[in-house]
Amino acid sequence: MTGLVPFSPVVSDAAAVGVGAVCGALCRHHIGKAATERISRDPNLKYLTGWHTAGINILGSFVLGGVFGTPIVNAGAGAGA
Repeated sequence: MTGLVPFSPVVSDAAAVGVGAVCGALCRHHIGKAATERISRDPNLKYLTGWHTAGINILGSFVLGGVFGTPIVNAGAGAGA
């Protein structure tokens, strides 16, 4: 027996996308559930019914843009490297 075969980059990328999709779906579900409960309790927020999903999607887009748009600094590289 030669041991475990390493994953190919395609399999690793697909697994990372799958894990990200599951985490994102769970976060969106729980945030949407909390927003729906809050809207149903407060009569002043009734105008938000249905729009909270769009707000959650827009907020998530800004968060992802901030995370992936942040430059990565390589602390090990010197000025001459």
